[in-house]
Amino acid sequence: MNTILAPTDEMLFNGLSAFVKKHLGKVITVRGYVGRLSKPKGSDYVLITPMTQVATATNSHDYDADAGTVAVNRPTQQSVQIDCYGRQSESWAKTLAILLRDELACAFLRQFGFAPLYVENAMDLSQPDGREEYARRWMLGCMVHNLVTVTTEQDFFDGVTLQMRRV
Repeated sequence: MNTILAPTDEMLFNGLSAFVKKHLGKVITVRGYVGRLSKPKGSDYVLITPMTQVATATNSHDYDADAGTVAVNRPTQQSVQIDCYGRQSESWAKTLAILLRDELACAFLRQFGFAPLYVENAMDLSQPDGREEYARRWMLGCMVHNLVTVTTEQDFFDGVTLQMRRV
């Protein structure tokens, strides 16, 4: 049996991407810092980058004797950087900062296996674009909680035979 890890960074990206599209409308979302990724066409998009994970408690275990597996669970905090680019970047970043702090984000993102813990205020990080102009960029940091689970094989037994011996 292969070891199974869930949730993954891909699930985190998919959840946040779906949330962004639901609340900002037709916007391009891109996973950040994937090798040799070029910018999308046009200047309006949201870059979502899963970052550092930190364990927040000792592991717990869920045993399934019928399946012959054990699920090792680790409560985890993970930081995510969300960069909004383009003409609407300020509005998008401030909207996301507000909505990701709300119960509706918790309810929506639960299906992807995580929940937002807190969100930093949006910051203006506009930068030179090489054409003597500035590219509009607003960034916010988001900390999410998830229960990272590794499921792997586990041997079990369901009976024992005891014998007495004279010594």
